[in-house]
Order: sequence, then C-alpha cells, then structure tokens
Amino acid sequence: MKKSMIWMLVLLLFGCSANHNVTEERHVDVSGEIVEITTESILITYTQPLYTKDFFAKSLIHSESSFSDPNDNPIDFDQLEVGQSVEAWVVDGVLTDIEPSTGTLVQLRLIEVD
Repeated sequence: MKKSMIWMLVLLLFGCSANHNVTEERHVDVSGEIVEITTESILITYTQPLYTKDFFAKSLIHSESSFSDPNDNPIDFDQLEVGQSVEAWVVDGVLTDIEPSTGTLVQLRLIEVD
C-alpha cells in the first residue's frame, strides 16, 4: 500500500511539472488551416482519415498559450493569419465531441506547406 502511494506521488510530481515543450512530448492534437481568429479563440479546419468532410476545432486561448514559427521560434499572437497551416496541442489532448470540437490551447506552431 505504501509503495503504491509513493509511486502515485512520484507520478503526480513529474506528470504535473510546468514549463515543458509539449511539441517534443506528444503527437499533434489538431493539424489544419486557420479559418477564423478572435481574441479568445482560433478556429482550425482539419480532415480525419476515412472521412470526406472537414472538421473544425476551436482552440480557446488563455494566458499560457504559446505560438511559434515552423522553427519553434516564439511569435506574437498578432502574427497569426487566416489561411495559415498550423499544428495545435490542447490541454491533455482533450477535444470535446461536439462540433466544433473545443479544447484549451497549449501551443500552436505554424507549419510550412510544400
């Protein structure tokens, strides 16, 4: 019992540490094109394998959201434009099931399109 409690504590301490680069630790949650930008959210259109329609993901912006260019250099929110291709990571990789899927944005990176 004590050993399992200690392991749970260790997992919580290391699993909840802040200031880490999400892009190096997990796969992209949403990859697509920006179709709308507001001061509170970014709407991204994306496709999923086996589906013929486009899906939409609304990434809610908060004070910890970060933005970067394709080389992972930080950029300002003001540099984002409709039509840009992006990769986005949301808190815990969780998007709602309703359309548009919604999640709280952790990191957004511009991507180069060939």
